[in-house]
Amino acid sequence: REDIGTFPVIIIEPNHEPEGRHTIPNMIRSVFEITIVPFMEVYNPNNQITGDNGAKGIMDLTTDIKNVLSVDKSLAGTALKLEFPTCDYYFENFPYRYAELSLQVEYISQDTQR
Repeated sequence: REDIGTFPVIIIEPNHEPEGRHTIPNMIRSVFEITIVPFMEVYNPNNQITGDNGAKGIMDLTTDIKNVLSVDKSLAGTALKLEFPTCDYYFENFPYRYAELSLQVEYISQDTQR
């Protein structure tokens, strides 16, 4: 993250290995969680949280991410459920703003282990 030179940028990081449990024979219901981290550089301090017609704020950027991913909550038929349980904002390093947005995807896969 320290090497970011172009803004805005979105970083996607897996949080942990998918957690799974058997639901029916040979099928596993799993939850996969990732963190989406949008970074932006703020040029106008008045637009750093919510922007205007000319510039977006960090809340606008996270709302755009949620809206794009929520268009197809099944992720082309591969997911049972998609949700955003948390979103934390960070404002310490002006002129840079970022958020950490958690995305949880629940899906069913075939158990191939014996």
